Parts: sequence; C-alpha cells; structure tokens
Amino acid sequence: MISKNDKIILNINIPEHHLLKGDLGEVIFVHNEGEAFDIEFRNIAGEIIIVIKLLPAQFQKINIIKIPQIKKFNLN
Repeated sequence: MISKNDKIILNINIPEHHLLKGDLGEVIFVHNEGEAFDIEFRNIAGEIIIVIKLLPAQFQKINIIKIPQIKKFNLN
C-alpha cells in the first residue's frame, strides 16, 4: 500500500515536466483510496520543482535507501 510521505521512484519518463525514469519523489496526497497520487519532486537543494498527479503504474514505492541521480534541470 502506498501512503502519504512514501518515497517513490518513477517508472516512466515525463518529458513535458523534465522528469526521467528513476527520478525520486514523495507522495503528498492520495486520491480515492489509491486511484491516483500527488507526487512532489524536489531539486538537490530541497526546493520543490513540481507537484504532479500520477497513476500507480507510473511509479513504485521505494522500500530501501537509494542514491539519487543528479542531473541538470533547466526551467527555461
């Protein structure tokens, strides 16, 4: 079961939001008992980059500590 504050990893690329498979996020809201989830993505400084709604098939819950991938992010 996926709950608020769970850490997740993307299973897909979301190019329109500059997110790549393997990016890490955190669940901040659960819609309709798990039909969808609001996921928050942050930069390395801890600043929120974006919050988007995802379906369960688009990500997986992280049960172990992983080292995040560092990439350049340009909003321009």
